[in-house]
Amino acid sequence: MSTNGAVPATSGDLLSTAEGNELSAALLRETVSKLSVRAVLIKGLPLRSQSLRTGHNSADVDLMVEPGGSDEVIRSLAPLGWTERSSTTPGKRISLHSVTLCHPDWPNDIDLHHDFPGLLAGPERAFEVLWEYREQMMVAGFPCWIPDRASSIVIWALHSLRGTHTQPRHAEELAQLVNDVLPKLSEAERQELADRIVELGADEPLRVVPEFAEIIGDRRGPRAPGALEAWLGKVAQAHEVTPWLQVLREARPAERPGLVLRAIWPSAHDLRLTDEFLVDTPLGRVQSRGRRAWRLARRFVERRRQAR
Repeated sequence: MSTNGAVPATSGDLLSTAEGNELSAALLRETVSKLSVRAVLIKGLPLRSQSLRTGHNSADVDLMVEPGGSDEVIRSLAPLGWTERSSTTPGKRISLHSVTLCHPDWPNDIDLHHDFPGLLAGPERAFEVLWEYREQMMVAGFPCWIPDRASSIVIWALHSLRGTHTQPRHAEELAQLVNDVLPKLSEAERQELADRIVELGADEPLRVVPEFAEIIGDRRGPRAPGALEAWLGKVAQAHEVTPWLQVLREARPAERPGLVLRAIWPSAHDLRLTDEFLVDTPLGRVQSRGRRAWRLARRFVERRRQAR
């Protein structure tokens, strides 16, 4: 791999997603090193390296960047062809903890995190904990920083807890973590996990899982202002039929009428991202909005019927 370029393959020599992830991680390592920005890889690659998660290949590379450093990384990757992925209106308002970058010649995305939902200690304090207990792994021949095993378990558990009702994989991964990983931890490893949960402020989110509650005990971690409310909003969104409900919940009162209208009658931009059957003409967009309004009405009636 050439670390000063962005395109590792041509259309006749395509990378697999796994290869793209490793090369992207190496590219990120070189980028943050040149910028003197601290960062650690999280989720997919570390979980595999630490023999925690099996049976799943990530579609992206996740990098936790120290607060204030993400913009520098984005600017450095832009000349190499990495740009922010288009997002719907609710996606832009909800995904405030990370930015997704994509490249037309790479099979994977890059997710740059400046925060992670459920780490209630807050971005600054949580990152310092991850950095203090970091480890090194080799990726595509490059040494990369990753969280220690206990921190990786915490991040994996939080990610699984906020999976949506349309993503059963998250529930399966939480079951794998609870049934396969936690029982194999030694007493020293359980104590280390408890310490990391508390230091990161993840005690309240993870206490809803009995196996984690047993490990945590009655210990309490730091909590940044508004962090718990933000976490509860993320979890609530996972069980809602549409992310617009969270957007409306968090919006200022003056914004809500306009947002309700946008939810019922999406913009052309949102339709292009969400409706795979869209015929992108004025009439086609009207038809798409009509189909959407009909689906929302049916869901509303079903919800009312279930609530009786």
